[in-house]
Amino acid sequence: MADNKIKIQNVLSEQFNKHRFIFWYDEDGTMEELVTGMEIEGVEILTLDHNAFSLKYRIQTGEQPERGFLIYSKESEPEPESNWLLDLQMEGMKFCADMASLYATECNIPLELKSRIVDEHIEFFKDEKNRTKLANIIRPRMSGAEVISTMLAVAANTALATYDQLTYILADECINEKTDIIDRLEKYNLLSTYWEMAEQAFGYVKERKVKDLVIVLFKDELASIIDNGVLTNEAHIFMRDWRDSRQYGAMYKRWAELLEVELGVMQQIQGEPIERLVRVETFPCVDKVIAKYLHKEVKNETITTEKVESIVDDRRNKIFFGVAQHTINAMLEARRLFEDIEKKMAGLSITSADEGFKMYVNELYVIDQHYRHFFHEAKLAESTNLVNDIIPKVEQTYTNKFLSVLANKWQPIVDAMDKWQITGVCTQRSFFSTHVSPFIQKGKRLFVIISDALRYETMKELEQRIAQENRMETT
Repeated sequence: MADNKIKIQNVLSEQFNKHRFIFWYDEDGTMEELVTGMEIEGVEILTLDHNAFSLKYRIQTGEQPERGFLIYSKESEPEPESNWLLDLQMEGMKFCADMASLYATECNIPLELKSRIVDEHIEFFKDEKNRTKLANIIRPRMSGAEVISTMLAVAANTALATYDQLTYILADECINEKTDIIDRLEKYNLLSTYWEMAEQAFGYVKERKVKDLVIVLFKDELASIIDNGVLTNEAHIFMRDWRDSRQYGAMYKRWAELLEVELGVMQQIQGEPIERLVRVETFPCVDKVIAKYLHKEVKNETITTEKVESIVDDRRNKIFFGVAQHTINAMLEARRLFEDIEKKMAGLSITSADEGFKMYVNELYVIDQHYRHFFHEAKLAESTNLVNDIIPKVEQTYTNKFLSVLANKWQPIVDAMDKWQITGVCTQRSFFSTHVSPFIQKGKRLFVIISDALRYETMKELEQRIAQENRMETT
């Protein structure tokens, strides 16, 4: 009893920091002895016993205690129309001394909400840390739903207990094979509140298990593009935000990698139209399937460069592009090579060294560039089987339809020249006088980088990159 008395006194003292009038209705008077011996600094204890008028006169005209009045009654609370102290009661608060009421008072929860909140979640309130956190967050006139949401946040150790934040937290716990938070929510009778939130937001109707929910979210997002989804648009927005999340994006990848194997996703999407596949971001295997599609189409030359570029542009910034990035880029460079050779080498005619030189530096060098880019990507390719299968075609096309044709047209021109000279092109012997001497004559410092066997197409790419840098230019 002594412990309860101290606890009640402490709770009441704390409440007198917020309210000047506290009414304690103790039907049957079970706590009368405790109240009689209670002392709260700066508080006067008055007994309400069919003396409402004299009590009110005392409160309004008598000496005023520093902190306020505790009005104790052994009767039940009167109906409002019979309560002559209702104005003071409305200005202050009601108090009860059972543990649930003490918890409610301590956490600033109105006693009208005690049954719905404290009684139904008593295990939550038995933990002093929970009560302390809750009391620091709850504000006056919060609704019951807002208080329960705050309790969810405290139990899940998060700032906001929104359906999406709680789903992230529970999904993370699930994939790490832990149950601390979900066990806590169940113990506190708060788990059903989360499921009601998730069901309403996502349109989820299956068993209330976290992994089942995650599976349905992944499957439905895929189905919404491949076939027909049944979940809400909010569910699809959640999946997008999950992928883009800095905090939870890595966890999304783990789930995607796990579920695509468990659900056999690669087998499901084989043969789906490419127009649908490029829109799917859900699973990593999608880019692998797209790489296979491009390999087949590029090898058979049944796809345009424009379409391959469009597919690559659509996938480049997707979360799983990296699983097949170099393989896909290799197919793109192969397609560019095939198309450029077909367009630029058909009916090739060179009538002079000047014409041949200009033709290469303006157009034909790009073919060499595609060839180099292809093998750069091929060396890094995630699927060696796909790139190795197309390498022979790339080499044969490059050698037979570009190098051989160009050599057959160019060599007779070179053989007929008396000396090597191209109009408007500086020779190596005149490089110093043309490009270096003007700087030296002005007293300027100049650095010349000499690279032996630097291919022209490589230099062009370097020139383009330099031109993109701030405060840099090339001539």
